[in-house]
Amino acid sequence: MSEENETPEVAEEVAVDPAPAPAPSAQPAHGHGIKDTREMLKALDVLAEFVGKVLADGQINGADLISAVDLFQKFSVFSDAFMGVKNIDDEIKDLDQAELIVLGTEAYKLVKKIHDAVKKK
Repeated sequence: MSEENETPEVAEEVAVDPAPAPAPSAQPAHGHGIKDTREMLKALDVLAEFVGKVLADGQINGADLISAVDLFQKFSVFSDAFMGVKNIDDEIKDLDQAELIVLGTEAYKLVKKIHDAVKKK
């Protein structure tokens, strides 16, 4: 056989999968986020609303059972808040400016709601 007719051997190409992408994190890239802290503020808000309704007439009586039933219907808010309570310290330690503004605004609204409820009494 002549060299002109021979085809050179070519190595078979093997498809290589690229490295798998990392799984998306539940936390923001910059730190811990503020999810659990916000859930705790929400639970405190629900509790403050309940206390405000109960104290609205200056006494605790049977009429407050409706407010108690409403409170128990919001059990998931408290459950979520207490499930993440161990993360709040880490979230507070690495707050950025935007998170601080969000939490400050929510905390201000909560304090105002409590103040207004106490003031009505």
